[in-house]
Amino acid sequence: MPLPDGTLQIVLDNREYRVRLTGVGLEKLKINLRLNVGNLFHLDTLDLYQARARANFAQIAAKHCRVNESVINADLLSLIETLEAERLSMRKTSTNEAESTAAMTEAEKREAIAFLKDEKLCERIVEDFRRCGLVGERSTVLTAYLGSISRKLTEPLALLIVARSGAGKSALQDALCAFVPPEELVRVTRLTGQALFYKDPYSLQRKMLVIAEDEGAMQAVYSLRTLASDQRLSIAATGRTRRPGNFRRNITKSLDPL
Repeated sequence: MPLPDGTLQIVLDNREYRVRLTGVGLEKLKINLRLNVGNLFHLDTLDLYQARARANFAQIAAKHCRVNESVINADLLSLIETLEAERLSMRKTSTNEAESTAAMTEAEKREAIAFLKDEKLCERIVEDFRRCGLVGERSTVLTAYLGSISRKLTEPLALLIVARSGAGKSALQDALCAFVPPEELVRVTRLTGQALFYKDPYSLQRKMLVIAEDEGAMQAVYSLRTLASDQRLSIAATGRTRRPGNFRRNITKSLDPL
């Protein structure tokens, strides 16, 4: 049963577990867990997918709460199924909230369609940029704007703003970002070499990724170029299995770039 503070309460006989998920990733089931038995309790943070972590919790909790260790071990295993369902629900809720935030009203749709059908569409776009402080840059702002809305296409464009120092690159970038809905904008100051490889799949789908300066993208040039040309990234990494001496290969993919 969810509590007002976001904690999940699970009661098994005389044992009350209070659980708080610390993340919604699928590779771990890390939680803050408190076991209450009358006036006795034990509190710890652990990953329920780790057998050693479960065993340690059960051993210490059994001493503190005066409960048989095997009973707590069985409780922890039963918690896994319950918490996996709760985590899935949280992920769906998060997705639905993002979609509902991005939904347009009927009035906004009519206004957008009228805007698209305007014979002076380009002039209106340039005028909007002028109101943002960019004057006399017709071809530049139109190119930048077309690059930004290409995020809606199956093969979006990559845009690089090149100019001498103090020429207004940041002003153009700021104005361009102002025309993008917040839920479709990912803006960073610096991107590390491995950052894109480990993002959630589809996390950049139909979104615009903006990096403040070229220095901030130096380590990620290869991944950015590959993402722009191939529309996907993949990385193969080797990790250990539970059986000593064995290794397995994991592949993480990030699809649909900007």
